[in-house]
Amino acid sequence: MLDGGDLPVMSPHAREPAVQLLLDRSEVHDVLMRYSFALDRREFDELAACFVPDVGGEWTFGPIPDRDALLDYIRGVARFHTTMHFMGNEFIEVSGDHASLQAYAMLLHRATRRDGSTFEYNPSDRLYSERLERREGQWVIVERKAEPQWAPTGVSGVETSDPAVQWLLDRAEIHDLMASYALGVDQRDYARVRACFAPGFRAVYGDHEFRELEPLIEYISGVEHFVSTTHFMGSQLIEVAGDEAGMRSAAIISQRDPPDGETEWAIAGRRYTDRLVRHEGRWRFAERAPDAATVPSANPLRPTSDDPDVRPLIDRAEIEDVIATFAIALDRRDWDLVRSCFAPAAGEHAESLIATLRGELEPWRRSTHLLGNQRVEVDGDRASAETYALVNYQRAGERAATHWSEGARRYRDDLVRSEGRWRIARRRVAGPYYRDPAVYNQPPPTG
Repeated sequence: MLDGGDLPVMSPHAREPAVQLLLDRSEVHDVLMRYSFALDRREFDELAACFVPDVGGEWTFGPIPDRDALLDYIRGVARFHTTMHFMGNEFIEVSGDHASLQAYAMLLHRATRRDGSTFEYNPSDRLYSERLERREGQWVIVERKAEPQWAPTGVSGVETSDPAVQWLLDRAEIHDLMASYALGVDQRDYARVRACFAPGFRAVYGDHEFRELEPLIEYISGVEHFVSTTHFMGSQLIEVAGDEAGMRSAAIISQRDPPDGETEWAIAGRRYTDRLVRHEGRWRFAERAPDAATVPSANPLRPTSDDPDVRPLIDRAEIEDVIATFAIALDRRDWDLVRSCFAPAAGEHAESLIATLRGELEPWRRSTHLLGNQRVEVDGDRASAETYALVNYQRAGERAATHWSEGARRYRDDLVRSEGRWRIARRRVAGPYYRDPAVYNQPPPTG
């Protein structure tokens, strides 16, 4: 069985540099996935394996003495009977046996008070910043709350003659570009935002259309009305064709209002549709508009590879895509596209789930299915995946949308390779919790 933590083992010096970089980024990503899933399941032995014994850095109460002290602190999560550590917008920078990882986090916590009422603590603006090292062939965290690096290099400047590897590199760079755009907006770093767009771009934001950078930046700078914002990206579906690409993404945007910047949150679900071009060797946004990319296909073109290092990476990418296609199709109410995500043998199960989903979505004018944490295990022509999701709804005639914490979901998928394509054979949907009238959104009491 092959999962994210069991990619083929080979000396880093024996592989093509581009392949090694892709494998390293995948393994670093998987450390964060193992951490978050283990924490939410209270699997503290697996969680401990994510850290070196002498892990350093900072925590709430100052410097971290060592792993044992860190784990004692983390075990305090047991005061909540349910949690979801929802991760996204990852920035991964690898240099030899050293790496840095930054990720946005939306954290959901639920507990029951002595009087039986429900208490929630759900911050949407957290940042994980880790420094990692490769030790004994495994990536592990050596420092928490490290100085953020924001992946200044990412996968840029890495060359390959293998079309399948180039496809993987292109997807990785486009993912990084979207994360960089979100970071630029949230940090009010408009130079970073400018660098995301190609010359001659077109961008449509609501009723506003822009073809020049300065008017666009002036419009985006309207976020300064808020104390802080978090543009949390997910559900990315990327199609690369030579020097052009299309991307569909979902986002949940949280905006913290004055005066205290904490208690009044405006939560909104958004969808981005982008056409990209390779400009001077780097991917840039050429067009952002509802019609900027083609409608997702049930059978997109995919590269193949006989390389035992590359094939697992392509499998994971294809599985990520079919799960993202499912989410995007739900938001489009494209039931034929939803159906195409299932294997032919899914039959009755697929139709039953589609009927349930149609009934769930029918009362709402729009929805946003944001996908986050994901672990994939591949075993030949079969695979399993577990994915965190946040579902945001909006009724017809209403501006306000449901709070992001109301739509927490876990998708557990069994997949098969059918006619050369990965398809869902069975999906189980679980909601860790839904809001009830007794919920309070406020920090936990001290003492």
